[in-house]
Amino acid sequence: MSRSLARLNSSTRSIPSIPSGSVLAPPRTSLVLRRCLHASIRSRPEVRRRGSNDDQTSYIITRHNHSTTAVSVPSVLDSDAEEPESTLSPEDEQVLDSRFSRHLNQQFAPLKFPPDLAKRILTHGSHNKSLQDGHNARLGFVGRRVLHAYLLMFLHSSPASDSTHDYELIASRALNTYGLGQYVAPKWHLGRILRWHPTIKPGTFKYDPKNMGKTSADDVDPELAVALRSHPQVIKSVGLYKVMGEAVQAIVGGAYHQFGGSVTHRLFHTRILPHLLISGPLGLHDAYHADAYNKGKSLAARGLVRRTGP
Repeated sequence: MSRSLARLNSSTRSIPSIPSGSVLAPPRTSLVLRRCLHASIRSRPEVRRRGSNDDQTSYIITRHNHSTTAVSVPSVLDSDAEEPESTLSPEDEQVLDSRFSRHLNQQFAPLKFPPDLAKRILTHGSHNKSLQDGHNARLGFVGRRVLHAYLLMFLHSSPASDSTHDYELIASRALNTYGLGQYVAPKWHLGRILRWHPTIKPGTFKYDPKNMGKTSADDVDPELAVALRSHPQVIKSVGLYKVMGEAVQAIVGGAYHQFGGSVTHRLFHTRILPHLLISGPLGLHDAYHADAYNKGKSLAARGLVRRTGP
């Protein structure tokens, strides 16, 4: 046997005698096993995405020791999540959406607001459906300009007009967004139909049975109600008056868009200006109250739509 072959055989015989702790053959310790499992978990396929709205539970497929296991992981859904996709049929959605036009038609009879326009008018940009259904920001922009134009026309034509009056200041106080939301919107019952998202959670205005000793969490906190009546600026801080005032402006803009300037002019004098005859920092200047009342009463007798028949 040659010397080279003898060395090869000697090396082969020495391989089984290598100790298990040698660096040439490291043992498969628990640390190595955990690393392998971690690598396999990272590469596992997902059957359904976490946080899916399709179900309250997400399922993940994992592989361990050449077996497949389904592990259920409950998804976390917070209270501010978007509403799930509607499962209503188109007919049911049409019936549900008709409540917006029905409300406006009742408040401003005999005007007939189209359902799509009414839904846009009564949807604020803060609502989660505003991206899908549209919102009233553009109509509110038009409505503010229309209100300002009609009020300036009234001020300049009124017998109470005075060269010393600051018309812009009078108009800004009379048509203040918060004032419209506080004094006009309640007359139109917009609080029961307007879609918007307040800056505080609805539960803030409810009793906590554990802390307040009540049996139901649906009762309104009387102490909070008293505080709101005593400090109306709190309502302003949550955006109620502002949102309602913007809805009033959007209704004016929608009426101008759908029915024209003549009808909207009558609406202004019969459904808006009479509710602004108040004393204080908001509302119409006291000098114009009598003329505004008489003009509104005269136009109200004719109706919002001018009759052409006998």
